[in-house]
Amino acid sequence: MIGVSDAAAAQFRGPQRTLHPKAETADRVVVPTGIPSETTFLTTETKVNAMNGAGTALSSFSRVGLWSDGKGFVAVAKTGKETAGPMAGAERQVMGATQAGDDLVWIETPSTDLAFLDWSLRTAKSDGSKTRELAHSQILKGDARPLTVTGGTYPVVIGEWVYWAASVAITADPDPGTAEDWEFNILRTKLSEKSKVETVARNAVMPAVAGRDLVYAARQSETSDSYEIHRMAVSGDGSDEILIRGTVSGTSDIVDLAASESYVAWGVRSPEVGEEGWSRKSLPGQIFAMDLATEEVSTVVTADEVGSANLSLTKTGVLWGNGSGNGDPTEYYLNMPTHKLFSLAKNQGHSAVAGDPAHDTVMWAKGTDAKTHRSLWHVAELETSS
Repeated sequence: MIGVSDAAAAQFRGPQRTLHPKAETADRVVVPTGIPSETTFLTTETKVNAMNGAGTALSSFSRVGLWSDGKGFVAVAKTGKETAGPMAGAERQVMGATQAGDDLVWIETPSTDLAFLDWSLRTAKSDGSKTRELAHSQILKGDARPLTVTGGTYPVVIGEWVYWAASVAITADPDPGTAEDWEFNILRTKLSEKSKVETVARNAVMPAVAGRDLVYAARQSETSDSYEIHRMAVSGDGSDEILIRGTVSGTSDIVDLAASESYVAWGVRSPEVGEEGWSRKSLPGQIFAMDLATEEVSTVVTADEVGSANLSLTKTGVLWGNGSGNGDPTEYYLNMPTHKLFSLAKNQGHSAVAGDPAHDTVMWAKGTDAKTHRSLWHVAELETSS
């Protein structure tokens, strides 16, 4: 078991550099969101002040694209407006994106609500051609809206299929507070051609890619005292193997999951303690990482609670920060071959670090841009031999 106090300062191969992506106009900002290669970054462009005056809705579109030092920001597509349901007419923003070869795939949403998520799954070629919608969230009766899911709704691509997790209403008029009215499933549809949306796994969330297989987390119900991490051979015979079975208690839960051909990592939030209200908090959580070749699991006890969508993988290890939390601001790298923990930087209020399983070049947030008031991102290749 590893404690965060064991972390040594990370070393890098070559110099660190700071990214300076620029938007075309002063009222917009380009934000890196992923690093599919050592030199190219997934990015979104949004309005600097993206909310309306009341703080209840988005005031402008956003654009998804790629950024590099040589080409700058190259927009691939612009978000649209919601077309139906209670949010009809509202602007949408990019929530999660990925790149698979020449295809960009992303989720966009008009929602600014933590409880509900209307979504549109879209794709385009990297040159901006063939932009189209692949799937859309359910349009429900009256003012009913789809719920959010643990770990978030974001796309992953395996072969010719796109996978994502979403809430699915199983009654005509679902109640947000009635568990029996909802399923939380992993869905898929084909990337290159029009096809129906298929259900891949029920009571399943947080899809991730391990080679040509799908990895996901499953809980039978919110009251279940255990969780499972599965590996499904979606590109083969469809067999579904349980990699890990873990236990939870009280308000603890598995809240994050990432995978690659070599590793699976997941975060478990510990139970909350204290009286109801602002003083109530979670105990320090745990980050687990499994080497798929040896099935050996490393465990890191964090300094505070574990959140969602903070885990990322590199070729040799696991990355995480605590997101926008006010706790431990450190951005970490766990070297899986050496079982050593390293810290990259500290960034209070936006502790974030990202990588890609194809390489060991990482990007991390540190400091704030004086003009846009957004985090500054830095890039370097990790030294992995120590």
